[in-house]
Amino acid sequence: YNGAFGGELLKLNVYKRQLEAGEVEQMFSSGMCSDFEDSLHVGEAFLRWETILYATERHGTITEVPITCPGDHWNVLYFTDFYNKVVDDGLLKRMEDQFEVLEEFFGHKIDDPLIQHLKDHH
Repeated sequence: YNGAFGGELLKLNVYKRQLEAGEVEQMFSSGMCSDFEDSLHVGEAFLRWETILYATERHGTITEVPITCPGDHWNVLYFTDFYNKVVDDGLLKRMEDQFEVLEEFFGHKIDDPLIQHLKDHH
């Protein structure tokens, strides 16, 4: 066994305590776009899914499948360019520079090929 995982993960959060059955049931029934899990970490050690996904070094072949939920546009702040950084003039300028790259694609649909191009060349 090589320790490889060959499945899909979504919202893998790590808690300091074992969750109760009712909490797990409510989390599941709330749906993948809910933020119910946020209510479970008050005052406890907690490793968020977004930290695992965006602020941790990746190994192996990982494919992200976009899932659209309200508020997802803020997930960009979990990228290592921004996460745990102080909001200051330099950070705001870097954010602005990254999004200005999109100007050269004015009129193009934002889809997987465009996103892949941006990842590969910018």
